[in-house]
Amino acid sequence: MSATSIGNALGRGAANFAKVEPDWAIITEFSVRPVHRGITVFLPNKDGSWRRDSERHENVLVDASGIPALLAQHGINANLSSSFGDETLPVGLLAVTGLRRA
Repeated sequence: MSATSIGNALGRGAANFAKVEPDWAIITEFSVRPVHRGITVFLPNKDGSWRRDSERHENVLVDASGIPALLAQHGINANLSSSFGDETLPVGLLAVTGLRRA
């Protein structure tokens, strides 16, 4: 069992972000007070129209360096990274990925 995107740390200077691909688009707005991300995703329907979904992520600032040790206490080997798959995250965001030990 894997755990992905358990948490992230948002630093000062994080910028708004947008990416458009042929079959999807994402727009992310960052706010520092309170610290949150507003995420809007556009996906195509079979009839050629598009649908939209929105999320709001409240962020808590943490010293991310302690997260792998905390998760290890619960049987999860975790790693911190500035990228997720092939995507480099905006400055200040970290991906936490983990795998439960057998």
